[in-house]
Amino acid sequence: MKAEVENYRKPTLPKKKDFKQKPAVSKPAPKKVDQKEEFESFVKSGKIDDFIVQSDFLLRENILNRPSVKNAATAIAFGLLEAKGTKYSLSQKGQEFFKWKMLDG
Repeated sequence: MKAEVENYRKPTLPKKKDFKQKPAVSKPAPKKVDQKEEFESFVKSGKIDDFIVQSDFLLRENILNRPSVKNAATAIAFGLLEAKGTKYSLSQKGQEFFKWKMLDG
């Protein structure tokens, strides 16, 4: 056993490397698009034209049946519509979009 103790080597840690902190590289802040520009881009894309035509219906109904909403997938992608189980609901952003459309669009 004495031989085992003598032959036992204490584990060694790797030598410390000189980890110098790299100077922080400042990345340009992502351009924040204001809501008006975002909404204008939705309209200009033409991808939610049928959705926009349904504005009276969408604003009047609280819960919407899936087949009755045109361009629903795109409206969800734009954040204007939310899926609630098997139904749809106009999101807060969707309400703001239609408010903008009525006043400015």
